[in-house]
Amino acid sequence: MNMGMDEVSRINQYLKIIRNINQLIVREKNKQRLLTQSCRFLKEDDNVHFAAIIEITPSGIISEVYSEGIVFDVDQLMNSNLHSWIKRIIASDKAIFNLEPPVSEILGKDQVHTVAIPMRYQEYTLGILLLGFNESQDIESDEQALFLELSSDLAFALHTFELEEENRSIARAIQFINQKIGGKNSKEVLESLTTNMAHSLQAEMVFVGQLITENRKKKIHTITVFQEGKKGENFEFELTNTPCAETIEKGVVIYEKDVTRKFSGSHLFKVRGITGYAGVALKGMSDEILGVLVVLTKGQILNAHLTYRVIQVFAHRVEVELLRLKSEQKLKESEQQYRNIFENSPFGIYRTTIDGRVLIANPALLNLLGYTSIDEMKNKDIGRYIYSDQNQRTAFINELLNSDDYVILDSIFRKKDGTPVYVRQKAKAVRDENGQVQYIEGTVENISERKEQEDYIRYQNKLLAFASDAIIGTDGNYRIRFWNKSAEQLYGWKAEEVIGKRIEEIVKMEIPHKKRLEIRKIARKMGSWRGEVIQYDKNGKKLNIEMSISDLRDENGKFIASVGINRDISQKIKYENALKASEESYRGLFDSVMEAIYIQAADGTFLDVNEGAVRMYGYPKEYLIGKSPADVGAPNRNDMNKIQEQFNKALQGEPQQFEFWGKRANGEEFPKNVRLYKGKYFGQDVVIALAEDITEKKKLEEDKKNLERQVHQNQRLETIGTLAGGIAHDFNNILTPILGYAEMIKMAVKKDPNLKTKAEQIINASLRARDLIQQILTFSRQIDQQVKPVHLQHLINEAAHLLRASIPSTIKLKKEIDKTCPPVMADPAQLHQVIMNLCTNAYQAMEKTGGELYIGLKPIMVDESMIKLLPSLKPGMYNRLVVSDTGEGMEPWVLERIFEPFFTTKGVGKGTGLGLSVVHGIIKNYNGEITVYSEKNKGTIFQVYLPIANTQDIKEVKQTEKIPRGSEHILIVDDEPGVLELEQQMLNYFGYQTHGWSESTKVLEELMADPHKYKMLITDLTMPNLTGMQLAELVRSHFPDLPIVMITGYSEELTDDLKEKYGIQAILMKPVIASDLALTVRRILDAQ
Repeated sequence: MNMGMDEVSRINQYLKIIRNINQLIVREKNKQRLLTQSCRFLKEDDNVHFAAIIEITPSGIISEVYSEGIVFDVDQLMNSNLHSWIKRIIASDKAIFNLEPPVSEILGKDQVHTVAIPMRYQEYTLGILLLGFNESQDIESDEQALFLELSSDLAFALHTFELEEENRSIARAIQFINQKIGGKNSKEVLESLTTNMAHSLQAEMVFVGQLITENRKKKIHTITVFQEGKKGENFEFELTNTPCAETIEKGVVIYEKDVTRKFSGSHLFKVRGITGYAGVALKGMSDEILGVLVVLTKGQILNAHLTYRVIQVFAHRVEVELLRLKSEQKLKESEQQYRNIFENSPFGIYRTTIDGRVLIANPALLNLLGYTSIDEMKNKDIGRYIYSDQNQRTAFINELLNSDDYVILDSIFRKKDGTPVYVRQKAKAVRDENGQVQYIEGTVENISERKEQEDYIRYQNKLLAFASDAIIGTDGNYRIRFWNKSAEQLYGWKAEEVIGKRIEEIVKMEIPHKKRLEIRKIARKMGSWRGEVIQYDKNGKKLNIEMSISDLRDENGKFIASVGINRDISQKIKYENALKASEESYRGLFDSVMEAIYIQAADGTFLDVNEGAVRMYGYPKEYLIGKSPADVGAPNRNDMNKIQEQFNKALQGEPQQFEFWGKRANGEEFPKNVRLYKGKYFGQDVVIALAEDITEKKKLEEDKKNLERQVHQNQRLETIGTLAGGIAHDFNNILTPILGYAEMIKMAVKKDPNLKTKAEQIINASLRARDLIQQILTFSRQIDQQVKPVHLQHLINEAAHLLRASIPSTIKLKKEIDKTCPPVMADPAQLHQVIMNLCTNAYQAMEKTGGELYIGLKPIMVDESMIKLLPSLKPGMYNRLVVSDTGEGMEPWVLERIFEPFFTTKGVGKGTGLGLSVVHGIIKNYNGEITVYSEKNKGTIFQVYLPIANTQDIKEVKQTEKIPRGSEHILIVDDEPGVLELEQQMLNYFGYQTHGWSESTKVLEELMADPHKYKMLITDLTMPNLTGMQLAELVRSHFPDLPIVMITGYSEELTDDLKEKYGIQAILMKPVIASDLALTVRRILDAQ
């Protein structure tokens, strides 16, 4: 019982191993890994001491050994008894062998029971599976079956790997032949073939030999030799006692080794160490022997089957090239024969390039064309100089390029003196082995005389064949002998279908046979007959025919033939119906045209009009017919005398074009473009007028002009704005000491009311001047605004409240405000200024007459159509503010200059001319747009577009509320002494201790003298030698904690990044107000 269980366990273990190996066979693509891992799986069995797989070539040579549990020396095995024992296994039919003691001793495992299992696939033994067991035992039948199945599976795997390797080798050989074989001629191609074949098979020598017979002895004369990695010298040897003789006899011969022993006296084996030989006989088209292709190797040929397949692949190409080589040799022999024919042929012979340059031409062709030598014709473009029609040359070349055979063409050549000559060419495009055209060669025959005869005959035939009437010729038995093209078209029968048949079988007539015979009788008697009959075509279609018959007789008066001329008069019968249908078609086309069309008589009245004219005027057609252009024209809008002149010119055949104003049935006046042409209408001369309504076109042109004026106006305003900004900068510097000292006077004379009042007047005047500067800078967009979300509806209500108290009662104030309007990003004071300015201008325009001042506000989407009119805007939501009046309006010239600064139509003292220019600057600064429309004595409309704010990005701005005093030391720098002294006095008044410098270059020395003395540096921005920005950078490098305040008349260049970089805590704009200066200083010092 225990023994049975052991056998079951062992079989299960073997089944597991075999299953693992089979799975490995399926997935593993590397032979070495497959066989090595299989040995490891077998070694996993505790009873297996070692496992080995010996790979064998088809000739029984050990090529590789894979093992686990034992190490083999392949060279030692090859020279041992094991090698001869393997040969016996291959020759035997036994499935499993127990190793003999001598063999076991070779393995060094004489204490291990070793068995060998041949790995057979079909009739080949591809390897030996060696298994060494720890115990001496017989392998049971079930176990033997498992091992035999395993060896069969491994043999199949080895066979698969061999096939894949062979296929790769064959593919490489084919790739060499298809892609890497090169050469200008057959010999060079053969050299390339032998070189690549030697690389493919790793051969010592490859040669191609040609079989020749010399003195009744057969020899091999090599054509190309590749030896020891380079091109070798050609040689010759007798065929007797060489393997090449056997190769020619058998077709293919392979000696895997020891070839030198069999053919020791052969010249082939003088190369030292040659062992293997493979040769294939090369055959021609009729299986005649051309020569041999031979491969010689120093080592043994391991895979004879692979070598056989590879040399067969190469042999086919070598055979082709050998045949080609023979052809090239024969070609040389035939060249002389060709030269004799070329020189003496009565026909012209030529060769040209594809583009028409003459390469060669024989004497016959030179003589035909009137040239004395080939040099006169060489490199001439025959399409230009020889062909009378270059297009014929082009068509001929295209036909040649699309054909592999000769092409025949009759054409006209021009001789050297320009006279024409009719020729017949027979030519062919000569191609290389790749199918590329090398040149065109052909013959030329003079066919001028033949051409004249053929043309005359052809001309006569064409007269009959292409006559407009059907012409039918019959013989004396009324069988058809001639049937022209018109007869084919009329009756539907081709000539080849009717020739030889009786006329009555083909041309059926709607008359009794007796009547037909009567017609023939009359024709015989009178010589001819003419009349109208009804006939039928091939498909039974009825034809109305005017038939004329004439009989022909020979010189003896015998009737020999009859000629019938038949004319189809079906169209004549249907003429009236066709005219009616044509009139209906004309009317449909006439009315379908979108433009208005008028047919005018010589007196100008409308004879006919189409539906386009009806749509254009709105009158019915019956109303318009009989009217003239004056009847439907707009009163006092057209020069009818000039229009009459143009009408008369059109009637004489001279086309005219002009603009005409019409009046529709509803009273609307409209422009149209009119074109006049001469025409015919039922036989009388008329004028045909085509009119196009150009109302929309006019409107688009006007819109374009307005847009161009607006662009020009914006450009002028931007130029003036740049100039205004520069003036405002200098004015600020002048205003600073005026305002500052006035404030100082006011603070110093509190007990003198009279002087204090005068100081306040100076301050007020200075503040007005400052506001004027702000307006100028706003216009030129050179100041920073206090930008925040602003609800326009609140500002409008505030402005309306102020206006209501100041405008006369004769002016009505009307508001239409959308309370849902989103805010815009702007400075509230500036928008308040915009609203007040526009409303003030509006009511001033109505002071004398009264009227209505309208203020409107609503959100609006600006789309692509609006952008065409307002190109400075971008698509999106905007608030549109409308301010209009019903006042006196403006002239066009005033409208063009309305936004220019300092331009005003008001009297002295009533305006500066900056109001609307500042408004324009403010709106443009906020990426908005302002438009104006005005008509004299009707009023003016201003429309302002401002983009909706994105309130998510808005931050709150907090203001300081009180003005404290201080006692710190402050260093002040300004290159203008007056401004410097003023700023010192201001800060001294608030308790600070100041020290001033007018030279910025000495400030650092002052600070270095007492580093802890000064708590702040106040400096002007624009100074000579060292600017405020440079000074701030220098001070910050030595005193990084010292706060710096910058004073300037223009702060655009002081960006946030620059302020942070140079430690600038605050920027004050000139003119500086004392309270602003004190608040700023205290705020910064407290923060420190």
